[in-house]
Amino acid sequence: MLVGLFQFDLVAAIFGGQTAVLSRIIYTLIGLSGIWCISLLFRERITP
Repeated sequence: MLVGLFQFDLVAAIFGGQTAVLSRIIYTLIGLSGIWCISLLFRERITP
């Protein structure tokens, strides 16, 4: 949201740029969590 609205990359600012190893790990974790959240949309809910 910060990148889209203010053109400010918080992860890059904190961890030393977009190409830093730690930044790439953070970007990877964010991407994987997004994929995980999408998979939750297609799961059946178990009602008690």
